[in-house]
Order: sequence, then C-alpha cells, then structure tokens
Amino acid sequence: MERSIRYAKEHISPARQFVDLADLNDQARRWSLERDHRLHPSLGTTPMEVFDRAERDALRPLPPRTELDAFVRRPRRVSLDGLVSFGGINYGVPIAYVKRTVWVLPRGRTLEITDATGKVIATHPLGFKTRTVVYLPQQYQGIAASEPALALRGPRARQLAEVDVEVRSLDAYEALVHA
Repeated sequence: MERSIRYAKEHISPARQFVDLADLNDQARRWSLERDHRLHPSLGTTPMEVFDRAERDALRPLPPRTELDAFVRRPRRVSLDGLVSFGGINYGVPIAYVKRTVWVLPRGRTLEITDATGKVIATHPLGFKTRTVVYLPQQYQGIAASEPALALRGPRARQLAEVDVEVRSLDAYEALVHA
C-alpha cells in the first residue's frame, strides 16, 4: 500500500477524457473502488479486506482544529513595507505592525494573520503564484501623505557634504589597459 499514489499515477490513463473536475474525481473514485476489491497477488486477499480486518478499528477521529493549528501556525516578522512572506508570496498587514512579529495560519484557501495576542489583523485568499504581493485594503492607512513611512523607522540614507573627485581624461585609462 506504500506505493498507492505512484500506482495510481502509473495506471490511471493520462489520456482519460472527462467533462469537469467532478467527473474526473468520480472516475478516479470508481477506479479506486474497483482496485480495492480485486484480489491482490501478494496479499492473497483484497486490499479492502485487509483494511477492514487490520486497520479500520485503529482509525481515530482527528483532534479538534485548534490542536492542529499549532502545527501549521508560523511566526513572521513584518517587513518595513508592511508585508510578511508565506509560501513565496508577500501578504500585507496593517502598517502599525512593521518590524513586529505576527503569526500566519493557513485555513483552507485563506491565510489568517494574527498578532501576538491572537487577534486577527488580516485575512487574505491564499495565492498560488510565487513572488507576488497581496496587499491589504487600507494597508497604509494612518500614514500622512507628507510623512514617509520609512523615514520614521530605522536607519536612512544621508547626503554627504560635497566631495572633490579628481577628473581625468579617458586617455589615462586607455594607457593603463594597453600597458
């Protein structure tokens, strides 16, 4: 049974015709049920009989969702531009969280972002194209137009006093190349 996914990939025809995803799933389900009830040479019985006899009673319900969340919830530090990275995609959070740690938690097709107290501060549909940015509506709300956000935080560039630079003819460099 360890090779079941590989077996399915190798034995379901890639040229199979279907109307939509529901039709393809239905065909795959029927194919799988047919295989589960065939006599398996190395088992001497069908896979379904082995499952019923040895595995069904060992199955237990999944723990509550809150217990499972602990395994997929991840801390992220908010960048200076108000973004956190998850799965190769940058997601926006309110600008007030810049340089703070937040927690990201995928829930189905949604990414939930919470602060340290567990308060949800942003929710995004999960993206699939890496290197994209998903902004939060009003992500930069609270920043005055005359007040650059990055100027308020961290080091910034400074213009130096005028520096004298020697000016030479390009012939001087040509002479070095041919020397």
